[in-house]
Amino acid sequence: MGRKIGKRSKDNGSTKIENLEVDDVEPEEDELDILESLLDIPHTNPAEYSKLKYVFFATAIFALLSLPFTERIIELATPIANSWLILLIIKTMMFFILYYIVVYAQN
Repeated sequence: MGRKIGKRSKDNGSTKIENLEVDDVEPEEDELDILESLLDIPHTNPAEYSKLKYVFFATAIFALLSLPFTERIIELATPIANSWLILLIIKTMMFFILYYIVVYAQN
């Protein structure tokens, strides 16, 4: 950890990145541990990404039900959907049904 890299000179803050010296030696394991603890690098695993797919499914279903032509189809299919409140209730039920079919029918 206490490696010297060339001579140090005072540059008064005018050193450019291109002019800095490069150390080609790979860092040791304890150095990487210290760096990781300082930066608090989170470890992600594939299980966390698989949970994210449920959010995408819900977003896609919500976007589909929010489209104007979907509302028009619901209004034509159900004559009682002429009120915005009834339309909202119908779309909410459709969301839960579609979400259950898409997510829980896979298992």
